[in-house]
Amino acid sequence: ARPAAVLTDADGDPPWLAAGPVLVGPEGGWDPDERSMVGATGRPLPRMTLGPHVLRSETAAVAVAALLGALRAGTVAGVAGDGQE
Repeated sequence: ARPAAVLTDADGDPPWLAAGPVLVGPEGGWDPDERSMVGATGRPLPRMTLGPHVLRSETAAVAVAALLGALRAGTVAGVAGDGQE
């Protein structure tokens, strides 16, 4: 099932195709209250990493669009065993 939304976070899983809308946070990261946001199921929102580097919000949004577009087009392969595919 597609999550209601996904948070970008350095500690998240690799990008996956079934991700719902992706929320890009501030350069300083999400605060603890934001990290504990829950979806309609009452569970915390899943997290997706964009890599080890801190990106500006504007850059992160473009990076998410490019990554998910490349995954959907088959230009890049997903990570096997991430449990999110």
